[in-house]
Amino acid sequence: MGRFSIVVACVILLIAQSVHAVDANVDRREQIIQTIVRGGGLAPGQDRKLTTAEIEFRRQMEKRKDALLANRLAIQHPAMLDSRAKEIALKNIAQADWARRMADGWKRQADELVAQPKGWVDSMIPEQTPWYSFGMTCPNCVGKKSPEGAGLRMKWDWRHPDSYTCGYCGEKFPSEKYPETQALVCPRMGQTFMFYMNDKERANPDDRSGKLAYHWVGSPMHVSFTGAIRGQKVMFMIGALDSLAYTYYLTGDPKYAELTRDILLRLAHSYRNWLYYDCRCTVADCDPLYAAWHPKELKLEWKRQLAADDFKNDTAEKAALMQEYWGCGRLYPDCDNTGVLFNVAQAYDLTLDAKDKDGNPVWSEAQKRAVERDLLLEWIFGAEYYAGGIDQAKLTNNKAPRIYHAMACVARVIGIPSMADTALRGYEAIRDQSFGYDGLSHESPSYTNQYLYQLIRIPERLYDFEWPEKFAERRKTGNLYENDSRLRLMYQSSLWELQGNATEPPLSDTHVGATLSPIVVEQGARRFPELFEGCMGTLLRGAPVSSYSLFNVDAREPARKEPLDPPEIYFPDWMTAMLRHGQGDAAATLAMSFSREGTHRQHDNLALFYADGGNTILADQGYVTDAPINRWLQSTKSHNLVIVDDSEQRFHWIWDSYSETPRNPRLEMMFTGPKVSAVEASSEVYDQCKEYRRLVAMIKGPGMRTFAVDIFRVRGGKKQAYQIVSELAASDSKNGRLEFAGVTMPEEKPLPDFGASIAREAMFGLRDERKVKSPAKPWQATWRDDSGAYRFWNLGDADFVAAYNGPGQETPAPGRRSRFLNVIREGSDLTSTFFGLHEPGGKNADWIIRKAQRLKTPKAAGPNAIALLIDTAWGQYLVLNEFANEAKIKGVSFHGKFGVWCKDAGGKEWVVACGASTCQAGKLGFSGKAPAWIDEATTNTSVKELKPSHARPADWQDAPAGWQGYVLLNDGKSDTGFPVTRTDAENIRVEKFPLPKKAGTFKLMALRVDEK
Repeated sequence: MGRFSIVVACVILLIAQSVHAVDANVDRREQIIQTIVRGGGLAPGQDRKLTTAEIEFRRQMEKRKDALLANRLAIQHPAMLDSRAKEIALKNIAQADWARRMADGWKRQADELVAQPKGWVDSMIPEQTPWYSFGMTCPNCVGKKSPEGAGLRMKWDWRHPDSYTCGYCGEKFPSEKYPETQALVCPRMGQTFMFYMNDKERANPDDRSGKLAYHWVGSPMHVSFTGAIRGQKVMFMIGALDSLAYTYYLTGDPKYAELTRDILLRLAHSYRNWLYYDCRCTVADCDPLYAAWHPKELKLEWKRQLAADDFKNDTAEKAALMQEYWGCGRLYPDCDNTGVLFNVAQAYDLTLDAKDKDGNPVWSEAQKRAVERDLLLEWIFGAEYYAGGIDQAKLTNNKAPRIYHAMACVARVIGIPSMADTALRGYEAIRDQSFGYDGLSHESPSYTNQYLYQLIRIPERLYDFEWPEKFAERRKTGNLYENDSRLRLMYQSSLWELQGNATEPPLSDTHVGATLSPIVVEQGARRFPELFEGCMGTLLRGAPVSSYSLFNVDAREPARKEPLDPPEIYFPDWMTAMLRHGQGDAAATLAMSFSREGTHRQHDNLALFYADGGNTILADQGYVTDAPINRWLQSTKSHNLVIVDDSEQRFHWIWDSYSETPRNPRLEMMFTGPKVSAVEASSEVYDQCKEYRRLVAMIKGPGMRTFAVDIFRVRGGKKQAYQIVSELAASDSKNGRLEFAGVTMPEEKPLPDFGASIAREAMFGLRDERKVKSPAKPWQATWRDDSGAYRFWNLGDADFVAAYNGPGQETPAPGRRSRFLNVIREGSDLTSTFFGLHEPGGKNADWIIRKAQRLKTPKAAGPNAIALLIDTAWGQYLVLNEFANEAKIKGVSFHGKFGVWCKDAGGKEWVVACGASTCQAGKLGFSGKAPAWIDEATTNTSVKELKPSHARPADWQDAPAGWQGYVLLNDGKSDTGFPVTRTDAENIRVEKFPLPKKAGTFKLMALRVDEK
């Protein structure tokens, strides 16, 4: 055989051997997966023993625990409450009903707990790993009363702990009707989990892919009723530590400290052996701490999951848990619920020095060691990998604060300065990287609150911490409440973004009705009384205060309910404007969001949210947990804005429209005042559009009443739909209806009832179209129900007006429908200006506007000029916009960006203009003035001043008291703006937010007001 033939033969042999090896590997992988998903134990060829890697990793971690405990600081307990806490608490209990109820409630429950029989603690804290309930499905009412993946809404009572009732339908579980027949076996660690298989899965036993299972956010989810009950038991016992430890602290009775000790010891025993699992029902059958540090490097046979499709990215050698989203834990698959380590650590702290009735220590040294090693440090170690590793604080997402707060708690109680330093570095990293310079997170109001709930507690836990010499820099930092200006700004901005009723506007993935967490309010009342004083009860909105108030806040504060009066404001980093009128629950709030892209940000620029008189006039439906309806809520097609060519706005992470080019929002104008406030913004969100720009002005009247002028300019596309949807007249309202005047609309079909269906037709899109061609203008549409009314005045051109119904779901309660209206233009490369009036009518349809019309503007004013004449119960308004040249209309001469002339019901006249050189009616107003100050500037950030290159215009005049303009500049990312307090010849002073270090070109439009 020749050399060439030999080489060929060898190659063929090698290929054959390789193919055989691959086939064998594939066969082995499939055998392992099929064994696991069908409830088998050890996979073929699998060894039950711990591996060398697991043993060595555990040895190193236990050695590290030894080192930390050997070098701990001497701590005086209790360390997590200051020296006056008990004195303040007893004083509050003597003075206030809320404080007495709190203390009495703790004692009442503590007495019940200590009366339980022997063995009760062990039965409530099982050795079997607890399970969870989110993302699960009730098989009894799915599609009828609850949607698939809604989570188990459990009505559970600790006195009858082995069953629960579905909060949607009332079915009791576990149930013979829905038996848990499928085992998930973890043979190496000796645990078996039982799950319910739905009808489709039981009818198709050969299909173990997971496709037939219930799903949550696209993943198959199998329900374990008994596992969820185990989770409820454990969480109850952790919560019960508060009652026991606080009652001991206040009474000194050792029986409460003794039961606290027993619960903590049982938790330490069980937690050490609970298995590590993710939020997709996948369990790691190995040392749980090893799994937490090697979530992508598990042996395939260690990954235990009932859906074969979940293994699709795993090889025969290596498998992964879903940890990137931090969907993992031993107690709960979300940061392992590290937030509750506060309760655990504080219970330990409060009872550590307790003596029994004979004067002997309640805690032995061995018992302390067990809790510190196998519970507190073991729990923290399991979270460290996700935060970046040992002594690392690299993680800055919205889940990270709970990890760093847990570290701060354990560090404070045990006395570990390196862990305390890591916690503070985590706080600083999140503060600097995850929060903008305007004091809000880079996400949303709701997620800002989620950050703050744990983040602000880190400085609190480590207040007055005794830093050793090795951490001298921490000593220099001193009191963060005095020295950290960004900490104060985070508290302050959390107040400023609220509506007058103390709820957050449902923008950028924020729940409808969301409020500040009580701990933010409580700590704020203590640490920043100048911000929170007098309104603690208002901000709590009926929510009970926590133990923090009992030990730190004056007894009178939680009952104080002064009306909330947040300022009219534009957040320059969040890029959201909030126009307001009035204070308290009936105050008006008009918000326009045009934020940059980012996780949990508003997906759609220039959408409006408008609340007035206690009703939501223009809707934004917020964020409904991790539910299928979010596809609609994040869609451009669900918002109050202009939809171009039936397509989604450009957004990197939108469902159906990915773009490499980020949108480019810009603030174009902003001013606020007692009679009118306005904001204009633009954004590059449609590739086919040369312009996408909206101006909205809130006109303010007596008694906190308002109406809004809306001017929306769009250039580009073949179809433009100016859409309006209100929260009024939705399907859950009483006598809800949409009425028309000036246009005859076909009769409306009954609103559909989809129940809890998650079919696309129930969750996405508009339906039951009613349409009229070329309606005459003006015309009105009125949303009306028994709670109030809202009227829209259309003053612009339309080729069609169409009405629909669409998903209106704003809470997990299913099936809600809202009524939508579209003002439509169609053509080629369209140029449109949509404009109209949004008029709240109050509960009794007490209308403000009597007549409204668009006036024909003089040719000299330019092609974009708009003049609207509005006759109201308050007087007559002339609204003028974008006069390119000076022109006169209805006796008013105008040249510039925006102006309003008004003659009120008493005959008095006034004008306000922004960015105008002329706005004059007879002797009222001004003419020939500088419309803006445009220049290059440097920044003096220490005093929030811009220093222009040249002196301000000679005829410049600052806005009068009560009025405020905004200076426009680029912050290094976007064209944004800052509120101006005053100017002088060489400076522009701003307030509220720090300026960017580099200013560059700025534009300050003149804001002038005159009245006679």
